Amino acid sequence: MSLYKRGQVLHYDFSLAGRRYRGTTGESNPERAAKIEAILMGRAAERKPSLLPRRAPVLSEFAVRFLEWAEASQLAPKSKEYYRRGWAMFQRTDLAGMRLDQIAPDDVSTIPFQGSP
Repeated sequence: MSLYKRGQVLHYDFSLAGRRYRGTTGESNPERAAKIEAILMGRAAERKPSLLPRRAPVLSEFAVRFLEWAEASQLAPKSKEYYRRGWAMFQRTDLAGMRLDQIAPDDVSTIPFQGSP
């Protein structure tokens, strides 16, 4: 727990599951401010399903969600077709099995696509 004073009021600043929470307790009494901070930490923990950080999805897992979004959106039919064909090309590459946070610009720029230079 980390309380600090700004003016006459105590503020809280804590991190939970990689997310930072900070704000005012509205109290000048350290004991009451500590109780408020504990309550806020409990509420923040309840909202998180897990204290472990979420891992980035594999591109093939994300593509399913993305293509569903594209089909349900108000995009032009040609745009939807562009996304479907683009995924069909990516699906045959090594990128399809990589996590999104591990794909580097160099990986993307070195992928050979049929019919491209």
